[in-house]
Amino acid sequence: MNAIRIERVKSLKNKKLLKKIVEIEKETFGPSGVDNYSLPGFILFGAVYVLFVGEVLAGVCELMRSWEGDKALIYGFSIKDEFRGKGLGKFFPGE
Repeated sequence: MNAIRIERVKSLKNKKLLKKIVEIEKETFGPSGVDNYSLPGFILFGAVYVLFVGEVLAGVCELMRSWEGDKALIYGFSIKDEFRGKGLGKFFPGE
């Protein structure tokens, strides 16, 4: 398997990456997945991590943090179909 890396998405500038994130969300969750309208909120006010296998985007994880206390919620966690069952989920959340 190619090199695996996790990155936190901190900007809305890479439109190609944002489009791929939404595609993976739709593949996994259908219309209930994170979309073009909700993704910026997760990036700017939560945390979005992406998992690459080589140069291929293989997974996404969105996190939200509580305003009260030290709690967090994994809002979405998705791995592309062709990468499922390979143990890649253990690399999230990445920080």
